[in-house]
Amino acid sequence: PVRLSLGLHIGPVVVGDVGSEGRMELATVGDAVNVASRMEALTRSLDCAACASGAVVDALPGEGPPPGWRFAGAHALPGRRGAEPVWTRQA
Repeated sequence: PVRLSLGLHIGPVVVGDVGSEGRMELATVGDAVNVASRMEALTRSLDCAACASGAVVDALPGEGPPPGWRFAGAHALPGRRGAEPVWTRQA
């Protein structure tokens, strides 16, 4: 079976082509990319399909997260100070 997991965060990023003429790739860099990657890594330990940061939930219109999302507590993320509020969604 194939398992898909998502890590969601919001923030500024830099997007561009890197490499040479022989091998060009699209890359994204920035703190938001790093946090999203760490959110995705949390899906394994939290046994869920998706993790979203508190910043994502705060940016959504309306009150609180969409139906089906639950608060999983604040988690320390490697390379960041403090703990990030994490919301999860099952498959």
